[in-house]
Amino acid sequence: MKTVSLDKIFEVRNGLSSTEVLRSSHKENDNWVPFIRPSFRQDTSVDAYVNKHLVPEKDLYPKGTLYVSTNGQGSHTYSYVSATEFVPNSDVSVLIPFQEMSLGEKLLYSLCITRNRFKFSYGRKPKGDKLKAIMLPDRSELPSYVKSEWEQEASSNLFASVALSSLSDKAADTSGSG
Repeated sequence: MKTVSLDKIFEVRNGLSSTEVLRSSHKENDNWVPFIRPSFRQDTSVDAYVNKHLVPEKDLYPKGTLYVSTNGQGSHTYSYVSATEFVPNSDVSVLIPFQEMSLGEKLLYSLCITRNRFKFSYGRKPKGDKLKAIMLPDRSELPSYVKSEWEQEASSNLFASVALSSLSDKAADTSGSG
């Protein structure tokens, strides 16, 4: 199978430092969106909520955006497709495809990126050039069903029905203290 580096398929963007945003543990209203942190599970990746009107527009990403945890004890290199619009923290990289991509393609690439976790342990973080150098299947090599209209519709319907518990009105507490 032909492979290419991640940076041939995606533009890599970094998130915001938590000191750059006003954070709330509750979703105050519809203007407040998840502030995403690294996590080994997507449903625990909400650190807080931020007012989307108080962050630069370029740092607000829509539902269906691919992102990668780039730091954290045991949570680096996990990749997800967002279930809601969000703002990433500085330990999360957002991947913007250079060409339009189906949900199936994003999910497949998310899995491929996560499968590269073994390369980034013992202090080796998947940031910058290391993240960009991950080898992924070339889009021309993907099975046709991954890109099909039927798959896109089925995946979108399934994706829309997902209700992540931590995306309700409180940020997830993964400290184990409560």
